[in-house]
Amino acid sequence: MPTTPFNWGRAQHILSTLALPLALLMGAAWIQGSLSGMAPSMAQLLVIMPYGLAAAGALVAWRFNSSRTVFLMIMLVLGHGLLQGPLAAGPFTGPGVGVVYTAFALLVPLNMLYFVLTPERGLATGGGLARVGVLAAQTAGVAAIVFAAPAGIEAAAIQEFQQGIWSLLRTRIFPPEMDRWTALPQPAMIAFAVSTLIVLGHGLVKDRPVDLATAGALGALWAGLHGVGQGAGSALWFTAAAIVAIVGVLQESYRMAFLDDLTGLPGRRALNAEFTKLGRRYAVAMLDVDHFKKFNDTYGHDVGDQVLRMVAARMMRVSGGGKAFRYGGEEFTVLFPGKESEDVLVHLEALREDIARSSFLLRDEDRPEEKPKRTSKKGSANDRVSVTVSMGVADHLVSDAPEEAIIAADQALYQSKEAGRNKVTAFEA
Repeated sequence: MPTTPFNWGRAQHILSTLALPLALLMGAAWIQGSLSGMAPSMAQLLVIMPYGLAAAGALVAWRFNSSRTVFLMIMLVLGHGLLQGPLAAGPFTGPGVGVVYTAFALLVPLNMLYFVLTPERGLATGGGLARVGVLAAQTAGVAAIVFAAPAGIEAAAIQEFQQGIWSLLRTRIFPPEMDRWTALPQPAMIAFAVSTLIVLGHGLVKDRPVDLATAGALGALWAGLHGVGQGAGSALWFTAAAIVAIVGVLQESYRMAFLDDLTGLPGRRALNAEFTKLGRRYAVAMLDVDHFKKFNDTYGHDVGDQVLRMVAARMMRVSGGGKAFRYGGEEFTVLFPGKESEDVLVHLEALREDIARSSFLLRDEDRPEEKPKRTSKKGSANDRVSVTVSMGVADHLVSDAPEEAIIAADQALYQSKEAGRNKVTAFEA
């Protein structure tokens, strides 16, 4: 199979998605260095902020049907409340307090990993209520270990039991040097590291900003739990976790509204929004995959989707300052701000040639392990196929609406089709 070219458009999209959460985390790290000189009133405000942000974040997440972020906010409030209340003096004041800290530090990353890797279930559904039940059961279990005092059992025996649970949660898997610098025990650190990496990888593969933000929030929560007993120091990281999670939900809502799920290109709504930001001088190109219906009938819609993704990947690399959009079906649009048709023809020709050269090997992911006795009439699972595209480009004149430029580009596109396809044609009035 030919090597898949590096997708600069996707890389830029991922970097732009990661930029704000990373900037927020770096900002929190920078602010932490100046906490010692912070006025007491500001420090007190910082301690309160996670509660307000978590409430706002939960409302935003609920509005956009992101139950995992709602649950993250719930755990954030619980954790911050613990660190500013019972754990304000640190986790080593007694086995009961130690159990609460170590259990919370272990369960938070594992819960978030589970929520990310399982389908979104909403809140007011059976799946959502089941998740609430799981969190409630975990809370009740930890509370029972810490606060239960069965009749007839001496306090010393209860404390010894709590000490045993605490020791279990602090089991050292690696040398002591790994955890001597932090209050977090090794099992919790491993859970945070593994969960954060898996969630980050899942977000990158699935192109889900909310998952990338969850990974960032987990990193901030780890830093906050590391700062147990530091008051405003831990509050700073819980604040950062809430903000990063909110940003992720907003980025995810933007992706769902403006980006095409199949190709990853901006869709029609994004195209219309882009038109409002352009000046009076720009070129519009319309692109159509040649014989796409016949291709679908021959190889099936799944392969047709592969073709659209391949074409979109090449379009993301279009030169000349062009910006690609999926217009609908097998049609795409490229905008060239500040350019005219004669300026962009060379770039469209390069794009057309790039797509025409990009053959790929069909491999049926669902093919049986043994060759069936009868095969489908559709194309072989190991055919090498390629596609071509036809394009039309038109200028936006000062008096024209964007729709008129698209109509003109469409007319030029059909001239390319009539001239034999796999061509670029400039509109002539």
